[in-house]
Amino acid sequence: MADVVQQERQFDFQEYVQVLWKRKWLILGFTVALTAAVGVGTYFQPKVYEAKVTLLAGRENPRLLTSDPIPGERFGQRDYLKTQAAILSSRSLLQGAVKSLIKEGFYGQVDPARLEEKSTGFAMELQRRVRVQTADDTQVITVVVGGGLPDRVARLANAIADEYADSNEESRVSMANQAVAWLTTKLAEQRTKLTAAEEELRVYKDKEKIVVPDDADPFSTLNLSRLNDEYLTTRFQRLEKQTRLASMKKSRESRSARGRSSAAESLDAEIQRKLRESLEAEYVQAQVDLRNLSQRYGPEHPDIITLKEKVEKIAKELGSLGEPPVHPEAAPQVTEAQIADLQAEVTALTQKESALSQALEAHKAQARTLSRTAVGYSLRKQTVDLNRQTYNDLLTRLNDAQLSSQIKATTVKVLDRAQPPRSPIEPQPVRNLIVAVLLGLVLGVGLATLSETLDRRIKNPEEAVRYLRLPLLTVIPGFGLGHGVGKEEGRAKLVTIEEPRSHAAECYRNLRTSILFSTGRPVPKTILITSAVGGEGKSTTAANLAVVMSQNGRKVLLIDADLRRPSLTRYFARRGPGGIGRLLKESCRPDEAVQRSFVDNLDLLLCHDAPGNPSELLGSDRMLKVIEHYKNQYEAVVIDSPVVISVPDTLILASRAEAVIMVHRPGAAARDMVRHAREKLDEVKANILGLVLNNVDLEAGHYGYSHHRYYGYGIEESEKVQKGRAGKKA
Repeated sequence: MADVVQQERQFDFQEYVQVLWKRKWLILGFTVALTAAVGVGTYFQPKVYEAKVTLLAGRENPRLLTSDPIPGERFGQRDYLKTQAAILSSRSLLQGAVKSLIKEGFYGQVDPARLEEKSTGFAMELQRRVRVQTADDTQVITVVVGGGLPDRVARLANAIADEYADSNEESRVSMANQAVAWLTTKLAEQRTKLTAAEEELRVYKDKEKIVVPDDADPFSTLNLSRLNDEYLTTRFQRLEKQTRLASMKKSRESRSARGRSSAAESLDAEIQRKLRESLEAEYVQAQVDLRNLSQRYGPEHPDIITLKEKVEKIAKELGSLGEPPVHPEAAPQVTEAQIADLQAEVTALTQKESALSQALEAHKAQARTLSRTAVGYSLRKQTVDLNRQTYNDLLTRLNDAQLSSQIKATTVKVLDRAQPPRSPIEPQPVRNLIVAVLLGLVLGVGLATLSETLDRRIKNPEEAVRYLRLPLLTVIPGFGLGHGVGKEEGRAKLVTIEEPRSHAAECYRNLRTSILFSTGRPVPKTILITSAVGGEGKSTTAANLAVVMSQNGRKVLLIDADLRRPSLTRYFARRGPGGIGRLLKESCRPDEAVQRSFVDNLDLLLCHDAPGNPSELLGSDRMLKVIEHYKNQYEAVVIDSPVVISVPDTLILASRAEAVIMVHRPGAAARDMVRHAREKLDEVKANILGLVLNNVDLEAGHYGYSHHRYYGYGIEESEKVQKGRAGKKA
């Protein structure tokens, strides 16, 4: 059953609000207590002030020199700002600021012998109060210093900014001085290397008898290249003239034999063809020679250079020659004078070509002889040039470093100096109180919810129906007529008699109606009234139920079967020697045990004295016969039985009664106990008609009973339900 009940339970917002309203004083009390505690703590909390100084921490020095002798940072903007923030909050920098303040008397008189110890302690204490703020998209850094005195935190913040700027300048100057010292050493070493290289070059020139200026190259191939170009040009001209001469002679000889038709072949086409054949042959031969020489010499060898230029020259000449026409025009008539002139030009070009060929061969022989000397000279000359260039670079950087150490330029600048703060950042009373109220409400709601969750009692009709799985017959409000009466006989008042038009009296009539018309079966004659534990109002319910049933014209007998703690004598005084105890002991007849009440149609069978063996008496055959006898004498028998949990008496009577009604006062017992009582009744197969919730405070509203109110039927102002919990126990 517990699993089924748990599954059927769903969240109800209205019920949750009702729970909070019920626990409103707990929530408000906790909130007020927490707010008061926070207010007191805020009042006594030491005040904290913060001073802010803004710095510009640039990454690069102003570019005043052609070269920068001081190396810059090798990291990005974000890493640079993180590094500067770490420097600003480092103990060494803060210790420098503290020492400056000690000299100014900020920390009072400090023993010079303990200056280092004291400054270290002050710096470590200051380090806990310093906070550095950076922004990724700017180079601005904000240093925040906290403390208890406005003037002191402002002086501390400005001292840190000044120390940071001074240390940055000192670091830059120190780096420049280190660069000057290093460059001076390297410059002296490089001067020694340059002098040695120049001396070696001079000795080599004397040995090889090279007499040229230092900046001239005695082994230049310029003359050889120019001579080779002139030789090739003359050769090409000679070949062209020679070919033209041969063609003219051939044309003249064949003109007479072949007639007019054979002269149609163009003389220029023949000359071009012969010249092309000659150039192609020379081009092929030059390529073969170049390939053979490339296998033995490098690309800078004079012969390789000459052959490459020759190949390029021939290629250009071949490219300039056009293709011979397919239909050449008729060759012009060749005279003896033309042949003689052309022969003279060929002879002159041949002589010039021969002279140039001899001069070219002589230059080649000289170049081959000087090849080894040129390599040695070139290596020594390159060494001298390299050492001189390095020396000049070092000298330039040394001059820049010396100037940089004297330039008063820094990347750090104080933008806004710290001013004494006007108001503290802590404590903030308004914020603290608002947070306290909100937190108190949240925790109060949580505490109320926890209290409600831990409260295992049945608190409203919905829970009663959900956990007990019983129909709710009626809800009876508290009326307090039995308050202060105690156990005195006849002093307690019945609401159905004293206030018949009250809401409570109407609720008892509703209970009567539920019994008479809602069962769907014949009206039960024996009705057992019981509860899980004591103090839930079962005796009061039994007495008032008997009264309203008798007022309906029925003949009713009210039996007080709670032989351990009889309670009906509070409402009805005992008369005569009868009673249920003497009846069960067979000391009197059933008619003698019953007494008349002051209510018409209502008789009573009260318990005058508590017997020593109530369970045996209630379970005896005599009790069964008594109940059967009274069923035949009365239209309804209402039995006030003991509680279910404590004693077995109720189970004995419930198994013999035609109907059982459970009475429960909200908050009187845990719901598990009430459910256990219902289960015990089920074990003896009792016919449980339903549940009556007794002594309910309908005016409070936090239990959700307001919809069980009886709306205005004859309720006078003097008869309204009392709000107190007085008289909860019958």
